[in-house]
Amino acid sequence: YITYLGDGFFAVSIILFFLLFINMYEAVVLTTSVLISFCVVQFLKLHVFYEQVRPFKYFSETTPLHRAEGLEIHLYNSFPSGHSAQAFTLFLVITLFLKNKNWSPVFFSIALLVTISRIYLAQHFLIDTYFGALIASVLTMCTYLYFNTYTSLPKKERWQRGLLR
Repeated sequence: YITYLGDGFFAVSIILFFLLFINMYEAVVLTTSVLISFCVVQFLKLHVFYEQVRPFKYFSETTPLHRAEGLEIHLYNSFPSGHSAQAFTLFLVITLFLKNKNWSPVFFSIALLVTISRIYLAQHFLIDTYFGALIASVLTMCTYLYFNTYTSLPKKERWQRGLLR
């Protein structure tokens, strides 16, 4: 079930939670980071590395792989891993805004577990998850730095609370 923490539905849920209850500014940074990461990864996956096969296709004739019950098996568009990118984007942004940095290893571990789950479920190779996480981390840091350097949103008081707070 940990793999679903890198899913788009989970990302939308977290964004809505931030928007409504935590902080509108952080929700905007999170939304922007998720969208940029998603677009770049999907472009690479569907237009640049579209012929990259997934483990089930690669090993289909030589090695039987573990198959989780109820899991849809994909055969192509392996590189880079979208779930890994999504997880690293979400949990990196959350970590960047944390006041108590002692939670940072916990959020990094959760993102790492999502990437491991993608390999365990035979949906990706290690290189797919590594580059998904790397691409997302670089893009997320650039987005975070852009918002903190070139926008006035963090200084505006009305952006420092959720819509329902």
